[in-house]
Amino acid sequence: MSKNEKLLDAIGRKMGLTLHEQVRRHLRDLVETQFSDGERFFTERELIERLNVSQPTVRRALAELASEGLLDRGVGKGTFVRKSVKDRSVGIFVPKIDSLLQLSLIQSLAGLCAERDYGFHLYHMRPNHSMKDACRVLQRSPQEERIIFSGTSHDDTWDLYHELETRGYRSLFLTGSAGDYPGNCVQNDEEGMVRLAIEHLVALGHQRIAFIVNEPTSLSSVNLRLELIRRFIETKSLKEAVVLDCGLQTWDNSFNAAYNKMDEVMALSPRPTAMCPLSAAGTWAALRYLTKNRVRVPEEVSLLSFEDPPLSEQIYPSLTSLTRSPEMEMKALDILWSDDTRVQTATIPSRIIVRESTGPAPS
Repeated sequence: MSKNEKLLDAIGRKMGLTLHEQVRRHLRDLVETQFSDGERFFTERELIERLNVSQPTVRRALAELASEGLLDRGVGKGTFVRKSVKDRSVGIFVPKIDSLLQLSLIQSLAGLCAERDYGFHLYHMRPNHSMKDACRVLQRSPQEERIIFSGTSHDDTWDLYHELETRGYRSLFLTGSAGDYPGNCVQNDEEGMVRLAIEHLVALGHQRIAFIVNEPTSLSSVNLRLELIRRFIETKSLKEAVVLDCGLQTWDNSFNAAYNKMDEVMALSPRPTAMCPLSAAGTWAALRYLTKNRVRVPEEVSLLSFEDPPLSEQIYPSLTSLTRSPEMEMKALDILWSDDTRVQTATIPSRIIVRESTGPAPS
C-alpha cells in the first residue's frame, strides 16, 4: 500500500468508516484526480493487490461508484472512467440498503438522476453513529448537492435534518408519512393505502385478517400505518381482525421478524384467512413460510403486500400489492432543485395492483 493509501486508511479509521467505505472513498479520489474521461480503470485484481483487501470489498465499492455514474463497467470489456461534470448532484442517506423497498427507491432515483444528468451518490448510515458522523462523508458543496433521506427513525430524521441545515444543505424526507417533520417532504397517502388494502380484502369476504407489524414502530410512517389500520378495523367492525407486533428495532432484520412470527399467526384460532405484513420483506417471509408448510395461497390464505417489491409479478403466486407512484421520486427532485426555497410537502396517492395472491375467503 502506498503512503497516500496508508494516509487515507488512517483518515478513514479516524472518521469511523467501514473498510468498504474507505475503499470507495479512495477509489473515488483516484477517479477524480488520476484518471481522464474514458480511461480504463484498475481491474479488480489490481485493486485487490494494491489495497490489500478482499474481492467482495473491491467489487462492492466499484458497483457503488458505477451507480454514482463515475465508472462504466461492462462484462468482458473492463471498467472505464466517466469524467462528465455534473452541475447538480443528489445524495441519498438510507439506514438499511438490504431492504427491498430501499433498493427499489435507490434504483429509481439513480435512473431519474441519470435522465436529468444529475450526479447520484449513496451514503451509508450505521447503527449507533450520530448524524454528525454520517454527514462527514459529504464531499460536495451545498450548492452542488441536495440530500434525500428515507427509512430513518423519528429521532434520526430530525437529527439529520438539523445537521444538514447547519451545514447549509437543502434536504428532503422521502417517506410513507412525515408526521410533524419540519422540512421538505414527499409522502405516501397512508390513509388511502390502508383503505385500499382493507376494502379489497373485505370485498373478497375476508374478516379474519392478520396485520403483521414487521417494521419498527419508531418509524413515523409505520406508526401512522398501524394507527390507521386499527382505526379502519374499528370502522369496518372487523372484530376478527388482529394486529401482531414483532417488536422490531431500527436495525433489526424485518424478514426474519415476520418469518419467526408466522408460527404465532398460524396458531390463532380461528386461523386468519388473509395476511398483510407492513412491508415487502414481511410479505416475502410470509410467502416463504406458507409455501414451506404447504399452505395454499390464495385458496387457504390470501396475502397482500403493503409495498410492491421487485419480482412481485414474476413469482407464483404473483403478489397483490399496494404500490407508490414513481411521481414520488420525480416530485422529490423537482422540490430539491426548485427556485422556490420555501418548505414544501407533497402527498402522492398510491394504487393497488391485484394479482394472484388474493382471492375469495374460504368458507
